[in-house]
Amino acid sequence: MNPKSIGTTPSERFLARLCDSTFLSLWSYPNVYRDQGKTGTGDGKEMCDLLVVCGDDVLLFSDKSVAFKGDVASPTSWARWCKRAVIRSADQLHGAARWLDSPDRLFLDRSCTQPLLLSIPPPAARQVHRIVVARGSGQACRAFFGSGSGSLVILPAISGTQHIDPHQSLSHPFAIGDIDPAREFVHVLDDTTLELLLSELDTISDFVRYLVDKEAFVRSGNLISAAGEEELLGYYLGHMNSSGNHAFTTPDGRDVWRAGEYASISEGIWQQTSSRPEFLRKKEADRISYQWDQMIERFAGHLLGGTARTAAREPASITQHERALRLMALETRFERRAIAEQILEAIRLGSPDQNYARIIGLREPLEARTVYVFLQVPFNEASGAPDYEEYRDRRATLAYAYCMGIKARFPAIPRTIGIAVEPPATVGPAGPFSEDLVMVEPPKWTAELQEEADELCAMFGIMDPEKLTTDRIRQREYPEADFPGPPGSGSDDDEGDADAG
Repeated sequence: MNPKSIGTTPSERFLARLCDSTFLSLWSYPNVYRDQGKTGTGDGKEMCDLLVVCGDDVLLFSDKSVAFKGDVASPTSWARWCKRAVIRSADQLHGAARWLDSPDRLFLDRSCTQPLLLSIPPPAARQVHRIVVARGSGQACRAFFGSGSGSLVILPAISGTQHIDPHQSLSHPFAIGDIDPAREFVHVLDDTTLELLLSELDTISDFVRYLVDKEAFVRSGNLISAAGEEELLGYYLGHMNSSGNHAFTTPDGRDVWRAGEYASISEGIWQQTSSRPEFLRKKEADRISYQWDQMIERFAGHLLGGTARTAAREPASITQHERALRLMALETRFERRAIAEQILEAIRLGSPDQNYARIIGLREPLEARTVYVFLQVPFNEASGAPDYEEYRDRRATLAYAYCMGIKARFPAIPRTIGIAVEPPATVGPAGPFSEDLVMVEPPKWTAELQEEADELCAMFGIMDPEKLTTDRIRQREYPEADFPGPPGSGSDDDEGDADAG
């Protein structure tokens, strides 16, 4: 049984659905509680409205719906709303972050009987991102400005108590700056921008990279203002740095801003970016990538539901098997597209009667890559299995053999993940259909492991250099078009792939 909450209020349930879609269900947890103040029969206290834990990154969400009351032109009305919806939520997030040092006192239920399913990373490695979701000001914001999306303006010059002191000269209604420059940065999203960001940056890696880059940009002194979070996002997606990543570069594409250079991002940047033909082509090209998300969710669903199994046909624990899925989930949207395209190509080229393997991700530098092998094994007389369970055992062993063989042939690769299935063309409406997931990630490659890999490859007759064909496939994040950025930075990605006999 899945112990996760689905949220207790309509806005929390909406946030939970968005975060499940963006960060995927194994790493996203609504309504996490701490056992502070809990007696033998009492209830725990809510730590945060939603917690995301994926590798070293921890995201803390505080979701508040506060009606805006009073005259929209009154600084006092704004200060009251901001204090309730933003400042108090930010304080709660700072408090929640301290509880990450006591992970054994965090639970998924108010009764504090269901512990967290994932481990909190240690303080030295932990990267905590605090996000306030402040709802309720959109209509008043549009009325104040007379138009616009209703998103809050970003004015970095406003800091600390200036947000809620109507007598401060820098105070500005419906504008957010740096909530507390002396503490960790707090991101503030509103009715308009929450769904936009989680929809456009819909992987943990893409979303976190934006948060980190935005924090640095806001605190750099180079940003004067942005007409809204969506305009900041539009600028970010429309520029790339010399490493080929989206970034807050200068308008002419330089990575580093010079002294005295400033940016004021006006209304309409998001509309311009999102309506460009190359942006629309990217969205269309990305559609295939969600099959990778769906595969991860199928594996995660079995882990959360207790139906996943090990090679020994025993129930699989989340702590044992989460890492392989996490590495899959850490792929960016662009990388997921490239992987999914190769998997579908393998399905198209593979035979329904014979084994077929495709190795995905052989590109430089190998030391920084997770390499995948997608394996199709038909369930027929040729598989030599007397029944389906034995067939799955042999298929999982073959996937392990491929992972070991790849590591032996390309020792610089830190890890290999194998995904094994029946050829989809052979699966009827009634099945059977299953997927096996294995990972090889030895801390050190030894002579004993090399010997084991050689024996497995010889036994199955795989990884023969004469049968291994390699192709280099060139991918572009924005297909058939150049996007703004320094010459040569683009977003090209050479994805090395091999078909293995």
